[in-house]
Amino acid sequence: MTKPLIYIKERIGNNKRSFVIINPFTGRGIPINHKLVQKKCKELVSKLKLDDIDYILGFCEQGIVPAYTIAFLTKIPFISSTRTRLNDHTEIHFVEEHSMFPNQYIYGLKKGDKVAIIEDEITTGKTLCNAITSLHQKGVEVKEVGALIMTSDTNNLGKLKKQAINPKYIFTKEDIIF
Repeated sequence: MTKPLIYIKERIGNNKRSFVIINPFTGRGIPINHKLVQKKCKELVSKLKLDDIDYILGFCEQGIVPAYTIAFLTKIPFISSTRTRLNDHTEIHFVEEHSMFPNQYIYGLKKGDKVAIIEDEITTGKTLCNAITSLHQKGVEVKEVGALIMTSDTNNLGKLKKQAINPKYIFTKEDIIF
């Protein structure tokens, strides 16, 4: 029997979230399958409106691979968050509440920039909402959100829809082996 494409592993030492999603798109737990990443990112690109986008934004660590892949495929410049705080006036700070290292920073964006956020997974939507709020406060417009995996119910996604953001995705929780 072959291993499932997407599955759950118990997380040790993090009482904020007891599990992690293992998949072939991020390099966490199993090697990245480059052909599959490109295939699924092309599929995601076909669902997104990227005509007016200045940057593809990915969140560290696991969101970087799919975001970079989409940036590469579309030739749109890529930028990512970091967990390192810099002395830089362009700092945009947001919190990934379930993480052991929750503070994330984005540098290099300015008021009026338009971004598409690309995630590996959207689990509850909280990190996404936190990031979008911080980006909007700095005058950065979030035009699109895409994820390879959407496991969220509508709890936090309602907040996104109020901001006219409707995430596009490829896999759902029905595709995950629990």
